[in-house]
Amino acid sequence: MSPDLIDSPPLMRLQPNSDPKRVKRREPSRHPYEWSIGIYAGDSPFNLAPASAANNPVLSRDQVSDVPAAFVADPFMIKVKGRWYMFFEVMNSESDKGEIALAVSADGLNWEYRQIVLAQPCHLSYPYVFEWKGGYYMIPEAQQPCTVTVYKADPFPTHWSAVGALIKGEGADSSICYFENRWWLFTCATPFQHDTLRLYFADDLLGPWHEHPSSPIVKGNHRIARPGGRVLVLNGKAVRFAQDCHPNYG
Repeated sequence: MSPDLIDSPPLMRLQPNSDPKRVKRREPSRHPYEWSIGIYAGDSPFNLAPASAANNPVLSRDQVSDVPAAFVADPFMIKVKGRWYMFFEVMNSESDKGEIALAVSADGLNWEYRQIVLAQPCHLSYPYVFEWKGGYYMIPEAQQPCTVTVYKADPFPTHWSAVGALIKGEGADSSICYFENRWWLFTCATPFQHDTLRLYFADDLLGPWHEHPSSPIVKGNHRIARPGGRVLVLNGKAVRFAQDCHPNYG
């Protein structure tokens, strides 16, 4: 059986860097996107607004100090020993490839950029980070090779090593959850059309992984196919957030 799944309304995950007072003097970005990261808060994941205590955007390309950055995007946060860690994509404007970066915060509102923690010859983004049995893992999107790969931190949070290829084939914004004693993986199989969602399952994180008999579970719908953040378990149901890619991605 498949998880009792609710597809939530799409949520905006990025906030444009629109405040000119926060932009340092630097060469203008030639990239078509100029995303930055904002913090939203609310009494539920379905009722969010810009956090009043946050100076949004809390991170932009201007804070990135170790590579030339066109934008920052795809934030995932995790709290470890009372401290918040944010992993996110930095678009390197020289290589035109995404790399995974780290920022830290004591309160989840004020963030300090640290460094790039994962870079590969291919483009990386969407660093889905999670804890399992005392270890810290990350599943970033990688455009090449065509595999969905899981990394493990050793030590956390700055060093990451690949520990297994979960599935072969194209998979964008792969989102994983452990639900009812089984691992579930949602991935967009059409990363440029954004209209097909495949579902995989496994008894162990490192596999073997199997495609669900009902997969693809979304076909021909670019409003709900592409995952848009962490899968949550609320009131006994798995809630998958989606990106509305109509009329355009992003």
